[in-house]
Amino acid sequence: MNKTEYVAALRGMADVIEQSALDPDTYMSRPMLNLFVENADAMAALVRQIGGHFTKDTLGESVFFLRRDCAGGYIDVNASRENVCERVVTGTKVVHIPDPDFEAPEVPTVEVEVETFEWRCPESILSGAES
Repeated sequence: MNKTEYVAALRGMADVIEQSALDPDTYMSRPMLNLFVENADAMAALVRQIGGHFTKDTLGESVFFLRRDCAGGYIDVNASRENVCERVVTGTKVVHIPDPDFEAPEVPTVEVEVETFEWRCPESILSGAES
């Protein structure tokens, strides 16, 4: 689908919504466009191409995205967090996990120490976009 066809499809959907009895408060979320890229370079290039002001956000532990608000809707440029951000170990913590050496209907837990971490996502990804 090319750009002209895509825009026509969006206008067609807007016509259906406008001409129907659909109540946006009941059945619809904010209008959105989700775009997906493979890495930080592709994300930065796409954000520059779109232009405007973007903000950084995450979805769970696996998705990093840049969002541009557009007249009540938004455009999200999404990527796998591990392909865009740096995972930095900040310490350790003790958690309880099932004992791997115990075989019974109820498995006891054992304490183990696991890494704690944070994600550092570069501000440079927004370079070229309006800030």
